Amino acid sequence: MGISKVLAAGVAVLAAGVLAGCAGETGGGSQATGTVHGTITMTGGPRGASPVGAAGTVVAKKGGKQVARQDVAEGQQFSFQLPSGKYQLSVSGDGLPCADATVTVAADADQNVALVCSRK
Repeated sequence: MGISKVLAAGVAVLAAGVLAGCAGETGGGSQATGTVHGTITMTGGPRGASPVGAAGTVVAKKGGKQVARQDVAEGQQFSFQLPSGKYQLSVSGDGLPCADATVTVAADADQNVALVCSRK
């Protein structure tokens, strides 16, 4: 009987630890997030050409590691909900030379970013 009491106590401790770990993921341990949104804008080209929305894939990296990616149709916006921190946004697709943007995401903040690409 002594062994079954020890086993029951061990199972109870294990179950409590698992439940506490699950609650931590959805409870107060959540990281605050902010929103980064914007467009891919095409500039340059023939004289008088106006900037227009361009298509491409926007990639968000933190510390050199990709954390988000979104395909953007011509004239449409991208939008990322990201944990607070510093990110590098870049555009890939169509071989366009595009400038990267560094953004700092703050909790509960909304930030607009124009990613600028140059026409050939």
